[in-house]
Amino acid sequence: MSRQQRLVPISLADLEHNAHITMDLNALDYYRSGANDMQTVKDNQDAFTRIRLRPRILRDVSKVDTQTTLLGHRVASPICISPSAMQRLANDQGEKATARAAAKAKKCMILSSWSTTSAEDTIEAGKEVEVDTMTPGLPLFWFQLYVYKDRSLAESLIRRVEKAGYKGILLNVECFYCRREKGERMELKESFPRRRPLSRFEGLPTRLCL
Repeated sequence: MSRQQRLVPISLADLEHNAHITMDLNALDYYRSGANDMQTVKDNQDAFTRIRLRPRILRDVSKVDTQTTLLGHRVASPICISPSAMQRLANDQGEKATARAAAKAKKCMILSSWSTTSAEDTIEAGKEVEVDTMTPGLPLFWFQLYVYKDRSLAESLIRRVEKAGYKGILLNVECFYCRREKGERMELKESFPRRRPLSRFEGLPTRLCL
């Protein structure tokens, strides 16, 4: 099979294959890179391959219920969409497309602080989806928060996403120091789209943008 032949994706490996064909190399390297020498990325990949599902044989599966609650909000399953930065590097719909998928599947989507779509536009895209009201659960949106030295900025951002309809905060506490060494070598910033600044953060560093 030619390396340039796109696949109808039925697995994560197929999606990665298609990404190598369709995406800008700098953007692709950003998505597949990690902090420092990427040892944690390698460890996570190895750990994922060791996960096993134990089959339950001769069980009645005619009525399977995977729904649960997250902070009091019912969702279709405990599988959430973790915060992924700069989704519009892959497709212009970016976070909006993810929000629609999350709403359709009644999952919890956690919006990244490094989103390339505003918090308001992202959640509104999710609300546009017609949800099956017969199935328990609802679209749920949380927000990933970095706490800045100026605590008033963090508070303002919390108030803003709360007003937009986000029901939870995922506090990021591990980012005290890290470097994306691979990204620095590739000079990734050249391919990054302009991000939408928060209205009250204008003139501040781009790290404080959505």
